[in-house]
Amino acid sequence: MTSSSSNSAALTVLRASGVDHKTFLQGQLTQDIQLLSEDRPAMLAASCDAKGRVLAVLTVVHDPEGTLIVIRSDIADDWIETVLRYRLRAKVDIDTVQDRAIHRNDLDTPGLFELTQQAGTPAPLRWRVGDSVEHIAKAIGDPFEYSTARRHRLLAGIAEPGPLTVGKFTPHMLGLQHQNAISFNKGCYTGQEIVARTEHLGAAKRGPIIIASNDGSTLIEGTNVLADDKKLGVIASAEDSLAIAVVNLGVDDALSTADGRALRRV
Repeated sequence: MTSSSSNSAALTVLRASGVDHKTFLQGQLTQDIQLLSEDRPAMLAASCDAKGRVLAVLTVVHDPEGTLIVIRSDIADDWIETVLRYRLRAKVDIDTVQDRAIHRNDLDTPGLFELTQQAGTPAPLRWRVGDSVEHIAKAIGDPFEYSTARRHRLLAGIAEPGPLTVGKFTPHMLGLQHQNAISFNKGCYTGQEIVARTEHLGAAKRGPIIIASNDGSTLIEGTNVLADDKKLGVIASAEDSLAIAVVNLGVDDALSTADGRALRRV
């Protein structure tokens, strides 16, 4: 995976197309994309490897010309290359979309973003990233400011792993079962056995917490989080001084980074 020392990452809009693309995505994502429709135009989902580790947290959007996939730009190319290894004979393509752009959200729109055609006579396609984040729907500035939107998503508990943290966590470690991002009723998908076993056994020993640096300094994905000078977990997703860390559950000690910066739970 491409490495980076920065958390700054824009969003890329992809389109999955081809006669087999829905069947293909159904076999790769944690959500039941067959439920996408005009009535449910978007959903949060994860893509996992065979060991049930998250390769990407995605927003999947209903679109007449295929299925749109919103993903962090800094992992998009690697994710496409990895997931298409499972294509075999399926007729599916995943490409960057040039005729769509991410715009600010209106106050009366549920969700954190909207997609609209740049050329634009059709009405904007407004969508949400999961029922659990509707309460923080608000205007996030125009022009679109990705860092502001990412902070809103982090505060809603949505972790989007980047180049340094892809493949390190299961969906349950990221709390995606609480974000309406996993269907436990659909058929098999890559990594499904691990995800289902964790859910049914209640065996997750690590989970997400929202943290911030006390001094306002930037937190870096992949940084160890300590409690009483012992490793408690790892920062999975971050934007500026705000982050979601995956930690051992049940520890309430004071937190810090490996370089000694104090952290607080948000």
